[in-house]
Amino acid sequence: MSDFNILFDQWGTQVQVQQTMGGLRLNTVFGALESAGASSNVNWNTTISTDPITPQQLTNQNLLVILTRASITDTNNQQFAYSSDEITAITNFVAAGNGLLLMSNHPNYGVNDAVLANAFGITIDTTNFISMPGQPPTRPMMVMSGSNLNTADSSLAPLFLGVDSLSTHDSCGISSTLSTATWLASFPAAANAPAGEYYGMTVPYESGNVIVLGNSGTTGDNGGTSQPACGTVTYGSNLMFFLNCCRYLGNQPQATNPGQCPA
Repeated sequence: MSDFNILFDQWGTQVQVQQTMGGLRLNTVFGALESAGASSNVNWNTTISTDPITPQQLTNQNLLVILTRASITDTNNQQFAYSSDEITAITNFVAAGNGLLLMSNHPNYGVNDAVLANAFGITIDTTNFISMPGQPPTRPMMVMSGSNLNTADSSLAPLFLGVDSLSTHDSCGISSTLSTATWLASFPAAANAPAGEYYGMTVPYESGNVIVLGNSGTTGDNGGTSQPACGTVTYGSNLMFFLNCCRYLGNQPQATNPGQCPA
């Protein structure tokens, strides 16, 4: 069997919750990743980085997953900011033909992510808190389905196989002026999203690809925490979309029809 190696950033908020609050945040995602390559005879291996991210840590990895680079207790903690060496290591990693899945979050959690996204020509809005109208706990989820998903672009078909909807509490806004950047999901009409900002975008970068999404909590189990908010991995098609993003960015086999196994 061959190997598909996925490195999770140690300072991703969801990873921090997994490691410090009882190990109940990413169990669904980690379990799904462990078995995702079985039908195509590929071992999907996950590792958590050790700060800082270096070229050495990225060696033999195929995909870097960052689930919001910020402190879960103090978003102004500069310990979590990317160093210039980390930015260089990550951009070189993608340029060499690998993938980056950067899942940010609502303000102020996305400040560090915005710096990294900018290196790839993508802008993360760190000022506008995008959600449906209302206040917690009665504010409805943002559900993106139908024309909110860019299923009309045939090149993105592997991302949307088996995906009917994406659901999230809230989000940052994502945009790009690059002609090569493509939107993946737009916000519901009732959400307070500025014009030209999306929930997700993808862009090629030299020989690799980048996907930026607006809320990393879509990878999380409920996890027994209120801060960060309970995860929504089981809502809508969030888990399938995450797995599809990994396949797409890692050049892994994808099924041709829903209900079939990748081979």
